Amino acid sequence: PALSTGAAGPAMKAGEAALQRLVAEELSAELHSLAHGLLAGLPVEAVVTTNYDELFEAAWRGAASDFKVLPYEADARSRFVLKLHGDLRRPQDIVLTRAQLSGAREQRAALSGVVQGPLMTKHLCSASAPLDTPQVVQGLLMTKHLCFVGFSLQDPNFSEVAETVRATLTGDSSTASRNLFGSLLSLHNRPFLAELWPDVQQVPMDMADASGPDRLSSAQCARRLDIFLDKVSLDASTPTRHLLDPNFSGVFDKQQRELREALLLFEAELASRPDARAAAGFEAVSALLRGLGLPADSPALAEPDVLQPDEEGGNG
Repeated sequence: PALSTGAAGPAMKAGEAALQRLVAEELSAELHSLAHGLLAGLPVEAVVTTNYDELFEAAWRGAASDFKVLPYEADARSRFVLKLHGDLRRPQDIVLTRAQLSGAREQRAALSGVVQGPLMTKHLCSASAPLDTPQVVQGLLMTKHLCFVGFSLQDPNFSEVAETVRATLTGDSSTASRNLFGSLLSLHNRPFLAELWPDVQQVPMDMADASGPDRLSSAQCARRLDIFLDKVSLDASTPTRHLLDPNFSGVFDKQQRELREALLLFEAELASRPDARAAAGFEAVSALLRGLGLPADSPALAEPDVLQPDEEGGNG
């Protein structure tokens, strides 16, 4: 019996690894959905997903967004996608069982100092330490209004983090917080969720009870969700963000072309003047240019080189 128990461990791990590879193969896809594209067009800085696939990342890259994928990439980019349950490019990280879910949580338990403070100030500079996923989610719940799309709210790790936040905000884990964590965009209306999650605003695409005879089909609700996201994207957009976006260069009228050319001259002037970019007021100018659609990698937005003091001649 002892031999059987010892052999079962490696056999089980081998089976889990084979299943992870199979899931990675079956879920690999290149084309994202309309909903992915509409979400990618929203002006957000942080995205958290339990999905293994890279469809949202593909859509976000298509929207000319520069971002990093946590917990795998550590750099200075402020936008990020946090993958809670692994990534198809790394089948060994895909979470499929409760044991793996618990293990993934324990293996990522050291980022509170790196992430929590920056999240409070709405800027995540880097992830140079091992990533503590629950701390990231907790920080987002406490400082942001989250939009949940296609999420069942049944993930045990998320529920645990949410309960911790409730206790922090109310001082009593048995009392529901009056502060909303966010809004849930769901296909069907499930009234029981309002009782389980009073701190999440329910926005169903079908107001009829999901268990009733008058409910819409999932396909009808999915179409409504696309329309809803399209309206949200429209309301979140600005009428000026296209001016410095090179993708829109062929749609300007005469007056817009004149304005665009003047702005491009200003961009070129800024790019040639590092001292101007080092000025205290440049951050406001940079925000204005980004709001007009200037790509983040433009030389006009680059940080000026910092000159190091002469060590030999520093003391005269």
